[in-house]
Amino acid sequence: MGEARSDVATSLPPQEDEQLQQQPQELEQEQEPTFRLLVAPPASAQLKDKISLDQVSPGDTVLSLRQLIGEQPELACYTCYHLEVENAADGTSVPVNDFVELGDVEAVTDGSTVKMVLEKYDARKVRNHVRRFRDVLANPPIPQVAEIEALAAATKSKSKDGESASEKQQIKDAEKQLDRLREIHEKLAAIELPVKPELSDFYTLMPGNATNDKTATSPVANDKKKGNKKDKKGKKAVVEETESLEDAKLPKCIKSIVFSGYNPPPASRKLAGDLMYLEIVLEDNTIYHVTAYVNGFYINRSTSSTFDPSPAKNSCQSHMLLDVLSKASDSFRSSHTSLLAKAAALAKQGSASIEWMVASGNHVGGKQSWATHAATETKHEYDLNRAEDELCTTFGVDERGVIRDWNEEYQSCRELPATNLKEQLVRSRVLYKIVSEFVEAATQGAVAIVEGQIPPINPMDDASAHVYVFNNIFFSLSIDGKCTAKDIGGEEAAFSSANRDLQGVKAFNEADIPGLHTLATVVVDYMGVRIIAQSVIPGILQGEASSKLVYGSVDGGKTIASNEKMHSLMLQASEKLHIAERTIQPLGPDAEGEQDEAASPANVGGEAGTVAVKLCGPVEAKGILGSDGRMYVLDLVRITSKDWTFYVDREQKTSADEGLCFKRDDEGYVALLRPELVQLYSMWKHNQTRKEKREALRKEIEAKKKEEKATETEGEASTETTEETEESKESKEKKSEESAEIVAAFAAIDEEVLPPVLLNPNVFMKYDASTDKEVVAADEAAAKDAADYLQKVVIPAFVADVRRGSIAPADGHALTELMHSCGINMRYLGRLASLAKKLEAVGGISKFFLELVESEMIARVTKHILASVLNANENVRAAPGETIVQILNGIFGSSGSSSDEDSFGTNKKSKKSNKNKKKAAAKTEAEEVPSASNGNSGDERDSDSIWQRIKKEVQNRFDYSLSLWESQANPETEENAVNRVHKNVLLRRICQRVGLRVAGRNYDFTSTHPFSLEDLTGLVPVVKTSLPAHPLPQAKQLLERGRILLGGGALPSAYEMLQEASTLLFQVCGAAHEDSALCSSSLATVLYHAGDIAGAIAQQQRALALYTQLCGIDYHDTAFAHANLALFLHANGQTDLAVAHVHRAIYLLEFCSGPHFPEISSLYFKMGMMCQDVGQITLALLCHRESLRRGEFDRLQAANTLHQMALACSLVGGFREALAYEKKVFALYQEVFGDSDPRTQESAKYIKVFTEKAVEGAKDRKEVDAAAAADAIANELLAELQLTETADKKKGKKTKVANKAKH
Repeated sequence: MGEARSDVATSLPPQEDEQLQQQPQELEQEQEPTFRLLVAPPASAQLKDKISLDQVSPGDTVLSLRQLIGEQPELACYTCYHLEVENAADGTSVPVNDFVELGDVEAVTDGSTVKMVLEKYDARKVRNHVRRFRDVLANPPIPQVAEIEALAAATKSKSKDGESASEKQQIKDAEKQLDRLREIHEKLAAIELPVKPELSDFYTLMPGNATNDKTATSPVANDKKKGNKKDKKGKKAVVEETESLEDAKLPKCIKSIVFSGYNPPPASRKLAGDLMYLEIVLEDNTIYHVTAYVNGFYINRSTSSTFDPSPAKNSCQSHMLLDVLSKASDSFRSSHTSLLAKAAALAKQGSASIEWMVASGNHVGGKQSWATHAATETKHEYDLNRAEDELCTTFGVDERGVIRDWNEEYQSCRELPATNLKEQLVRSRVLYKIVSEFVEAATQGAVAIVEGQIPPINPMDDASAHVYVFNNIFFSLSIDGKCTAKDIGGEEAAFSSANRDLQGVKAFNEADIPGLHTLATVVVDYMGVRIIAQSVIPGILQGEASSKLVYGSVDGGKTIASNEKMHSLMLQASEKLHIAERTIQPLGPDAEGEQDEAASPANVGGEAGTVAVKLCGPVEAKGILGSDGRMYVLDLVRITSKDWTFYVDREQKTSADEGLCFKRDDEGYVALLRPELVQLYSMWKHNQTRKEKREALRKEIEAKKKEEKATETEGEASTETTEETEESKESKEKKSEESAEIVAAFAAIDEEVLPPVLLNPNVFMKYDASTDKEVVAADEAAAKDAADYLQKVVIPAFVADVRRGSIAPADGHALTELMHSCGINMRYLGRLASLAKKLEAVGGISKFFLELVESEMIARVTKHILASVLNANENVRAAPGETIVQILNGIFGSSGSSSDEDSFGTNKKSKKSNKNKKKAAAKTEAEEVPSASNGNSGDERDSDSIWQRIKKEVQNRFDYSLSLWESQANPETEENAVNRVHKNVLLRRICQRVGLRVAGRNYDFTSTHPFSLEDLTGLVPVVKTSLPAHPLPQAKQLLERGRILLGGGALPSAYEMLQEASTLLFQVCGAAHEDSALCSSSLATVLYHAGDIAGAIAQQQRALALYTQLCGIDYHDTAFAHANLALFLHANGQTDLAVAHVHRAIYLLEFCSGPHFPEISSLYFKMGMMCQDVGQITLALLCHRESLRRGEFDRLQAANTLHQMALACSLVGGFREALAYEKKVFALYQEVFGDSDPRTQESAKYIKVFTEKAVEGAKDRKEVDAAAAADAIANELLAELQLTETADKKKGKKTKVANKAKH
């Protein structure tokens, strides 16, 4: 699957091919060319040479140019300056504003020089400078020179390899290759097979760099190289690995830099220019009191007891704090130099450096991994910086500035023009930046609300109804205020409605109707609480006079408002979203007693009334006219119809409908169809209509032909011969015209624009979906047909694709994305599992799919169980750690007796760990937080009760009975094999769903208490945003078309498309996106097929780094990036590093989806081929055998693997083994293709060759055996003769001695 992402076997129609050829030309015409700028550093800087900035676009702002300057290590600490552009004509300098585009500055041309001019400080600039200084010391910018040196070194080595001017040089090259081959053999000999997915190796099994041999293979494998014995060498290897991880940590330069207790400066010193005082403690415990004043910084004479702001004897005055400390302290200067050197060394390592930085505990951005490294986990030390940051945190609010109006910024971005590519780039870039910053601020605010840092604006109401307004963001709890601890159905209904509202916002954003506005929306899950964060509509918090309802209903359909302008906007969106326009009659203000509707006012001006109105969309959706004059649409929970399958009577369902009989009766829960399904259903209906029209036209043509034949047969008897020739010519011409007409008719059917398929989202509700009963019946039939399409077409096709292997989700996240893209709701996981179980019974589907689906169901149910336990009791919520541990122990711990633990093994170390676990369990029970059960057995947290609740929830939510995990729910059952239960996979997925972080070590799942409180390393928020999946639609199209061309073999066109897509993405989101990683991976494949191996490695390393940094170390695309990089490294002769990357990919995939994932078998095969190419036959055979063991249904792959095993055995003279393997290959080919297939015949030739070699070997072996037997007999005879001779000599000596004695 890893390579399948970069090789797309799809053909292009001629029209599409022409469009692809024209697309780059259009982009080149619209896109402005880039240019180069030279940056002149300040006069006081140590760097005197100008810095060149390439690929600068005229659309870039001066602020983005400052960000590029900040990425240079020599200039990273400069913050207080402005830029001036030199005028080439007269040599004068022109200052430029930070928010001006470079294209608007006349003096900016290709090769222009931009000067950095230092400015005076103020209090805000001092704070920014100190913050930037601390950030640079914590995470220094990677020097760009390292990448250039690495590329130059690769080019140099490649050129050296090509030199063969003389025989001596050839001999030297041959010796180098032999030495390299021996080195590779030694490294590969330390690899352990099969790969064991142990959590303790999560950070240790990382592929190192070619220059760092110790990290190329697993240190754990070194102590298991011979058998399973663990000796002192193995312990030493683990210690060396831990030390290497510690070495990966960046050195510290300072202990703390905080505001001094002498702040603020006295009035006299303020007049003298003092801004604030700092207290800096270096690593050698040296304390400096520094004054920040308008011209920079200097060291003063103050101490901890006396205040003296005058400059010290060695004040080291400078504009930058870095220069002050470098002049004052030799230790700081040396540590800072080592910091930059370490950053440069990590940069040279490429993609592995990011993994090592993550492993060493350094923050590199992106997602935090669910497993933390235990060896490098730092202790909680005394840190004034951390304490000051926590006390001074603003939870996302800009410090000492005007609070941002998020809504105005967001709506202004959406109103930007997008008529050409330049405007689209500007709009997408600004929109992506604003929404990303909003997501970050909303996440910080939501976490602060859950932790009790922010008070509500309605403290008098019930806690479940609290709302918050902070940082101009509106926060609401996704909890129904009417629900109680006894009935939490309303809460879960609110949870699902928040997700659907976010889907509706994204759908309307994708429709992108000018004048119709949505709100920036974020959904945050943290500690069992779901919070919805939205931008604030202007005037909505000031009362009804500022904003008013102009569309939809706020009282459940009793009164409905409508507005002509709003309705026209909704009508435009409905055409794209397949929403039908219907006339709906409100229920009336009193549902029980009807009132005179004729007396109610008409819906003029948008006020809600009881008169029938036309609506496009759900009744509950609201159109608000804000005080800024914009039309806002919100509460987009139901933009699709209800799922009829969920609501159909259970008595009508048969036993074959397993996975469809849902028993959940949550109050307020609404089962809807997904928007993706509606899009697919519309396309399917159009295809069905065209198919019917083509079939009708075909029948009409056939009937017409039959009539013509009948008329021809009747007139044949009366025609003459001369007339026959003329009529035959006319008939041929007539037939050609008719055939052309037929082709045109079929083409017209294909090109016909069909009316869109529209669905009514208001069907199956308590109010009528339309005033016309016939229309209601038609709408209900269409909704039922769409639900049937999901059950009878989409879900079976999805399972069929998994069965064929065309799709293979690597983990729960990939499964969720695939199901959503196909329009399948996650409640049908049980349906998928039921179908997979039936196919698995007949051997028709891979085992991994059922294992993956069951793990995903358990993880989702566990999230709801944990949320309900945390929200049911305030005491548990105040200290949730012990409760989380109890739930984890109940799920993963053994529910058997202590005798089961003793029977696991006789290892003393494991027994000792079990004893420690029991002590920890006893301590946990002694310090247990008061239970939140309230008499409900579902809240008990022992293993049996937790598994019973999990089984019940899975049955209710997914209509499925667990089969693989039944042994955990019922320990007495022994029917299920243990190897189908993968607890590490489930632990990973539960942590991802809940936001839990655990220590990365091996847990004893045979114990009743495998987890303790110390194993929990934190909780992080799980965030869902309204950000588009693709930041720029044009880049997405180019990327898809480039990959299609790559699959077709058009490498030049594919490279051009992909390069253009990468450039556009860089201008929008700065390459920090998954699409950029996919671009780099696809470009690597293009370069590899074009023969540029070095370029392919560089691009694939970039893709691996992006996936690792953005998505995590164990992301499934990260694993596939490892596998692709291994292919390129092997082609470049770096087989040792390539095998390490394949090893890492197998390890990650086993953690993601278990050992039965199909790609693992092919990766073992690739690893075996790599080892076989370098002569490591033993390891190659082990890999091939493991590949055969993992492969389930692919006979061709099995035949290929057996053939390679035969060749490997023949290389070392094992022709009898090779013959046995090749006979199996012949049998497989004969069974699948028959005797006449070329592959079968080729296998027969190999059998003939191996048979001859085996016979020759047997003859030689017989001769060798006979000679050896003769030699053995001769040796025995010689030995006997020697024994007799020695015996005779001894007898002779004895007789002589006896004779002498007699005499």
